[in-house]
Amino acid sequence: MGIPRAAEWGQDRVSVASFMEGFVLPLIRGGDVHVGRPIRYRELGEWCEELASPGAPTARNPSSPLGMVFRAQREVASRWMIHPEVAPLGRSELSMLAGLHNALCLAHPGLGATDSRPRLRARLRASCLEFLRVPRPASIGHWLGRHALLHRLWQLRRADTRISWWTGSATLLGEEPPARLLAWPKLRRVRRETTSTSLAELIRKDGVPEEVIRSLIAASPLTDLVTSARKAPTFRFSAENLAVLREKELARGVAHAWLDGASAASPIHLDSAVAAAGALSQLLESRAAAADLRLAVAFLNHLFALVAMAEATLGIIGGSPTLSCLLSDVLPKGQHDDAHNNASHADPRPWDDVLLLLALPDAAARVDPVLAYPPGVADNPDLSRRFSFHRLVVRNTLGELAVDRVTIRLARALGMEPRRGIPVSGGCDAG
Repeated sequence: MGIPRAAEWGQDRVSVASFMEGFVLPLIRGGDVHVGRPIRYRELGEWCEELASPGAPTARNPSSPLGMVFRAQREVASRWMIHPEVAPLGRSELSMLAGLHNALCLAHPGLGATDSRPRLRARLRASCLEFLRVPRPASIGHWLGRHALLHRLWQLRRADTRISWWTGSATLLGEEPPARLLAWPKLRRVRRETTSTSLAELIRKDGVPEEVIRSLIAASPLTDLVTSARKAPTFRFSAENLAVLREKELARGVAHAWLDGASAASPIHLDSAVAAAGALSQLLESRAAAADLRLAVAFLNHLFALVAMAEATLGIIGGSPTLSCLLSDVLPKGQHDDAHNNASHADPRPWDDVLLLLALPDAAARVDPVLAYPPGVADNPDLSRRFSFHRLVVRNTLGELAVDRVTIRLARALGMEPRRGIPVSGGCDAG
């Protein structure tokens, strides 16, 4: 991600073609994303009028900037569906992209180096949020189209350069060094070092507002799900991303994205699932609709079934590397005592999230037989045995009391009674 000097921003009109070629296309396909001067409200209106005018190139014209963007979107969407229907770039999507562009402008180190800097920053932040007030997508075509635009969002990095010479040095954040700093490299002993700053770091310390990225992610619920393991903004279940999970083909894609990289040599990383467990914990306490709770629980159970299937397919016999990795996050080495006694050994939030995730399959089975096994598990004896083995390992390692507590939380949230033999209060032992 390259950012020009603030002095170069100027007042020239930004054309929709240059915006698509310099910012949107590399955002989708990868490469140097050019961040120019902040985009104004009136320019968005002019872009939309230009694209809607008679004779303007359409998304079906592969040689036009709009057509190239549409083709790039379809390439990304084809990884999710065999014959994807992608909604062409519209006003809402252009507005989203303008909001992201202006948010990245806020990472410019030289932004408003005069006394007006605080006011300029405030105006830019307000423009970002205004651009991101777009209708939520409600169709597969719009989910896929917006995700295609943002699927590389967390890969964005600002290119930073440090130039040193015999009498001094200079650091340029997101800017190309001027030629004078690189002149006479041997005589002046010029050295150039390049580093990069991730989007997460830009949010944390370099001026990109977290609330802007939160609004951007909310406008693309498929992206929200796929990037749930991000540090900020924290993932939460919403009506929009739960709607995505109700589409079976997209839900399968999300599950496989969360479990990407399975191998016999290493455990499957479940960072996304742990983040989703934290979001489920919020649902359990917020009196969410039973249908939403059931969907979230069923999806996380489905993930455990996929873990069991992957281990069976990879020929893993005996202990589960994935469960061992998760349990090591909450249990001290060599100690397999009751889960409650180990809560002080880890940070409370990750502890609660990991515990909920691990105990959920067993707890769901105790609350409702329908949730006991994901579809297809009972029909495959090897998979069923592996899935049941996972539940047994968790129960024996964490202890019945830990599983019972999750069972009670889930039962109360669903307005149900635990199945026979499960205590009705957190202090009782399992019968």
